Amino acid sequence: MNAHVKRFNGSLQHEFITYHEELLFTDIDRFNDKLLDYLVWFNPERPITVSG
Repeated sequence: MNAHVKRFNGSLQHEFITYHEELLFTDIDRFNDKLLDYLVWFNPERPITVSG
């Protein structure tokens, strides 16, 4: 289970937070709206990638 949490946190950081970091400091409500959209997309629609 810990590996799944670490993978999710890494994906969240790499795929979302890095690109929307400025909103954390300028418009937290917009950041949260975009985060909600990302999380709704993340599970059912995000393509699964396998790295080797």
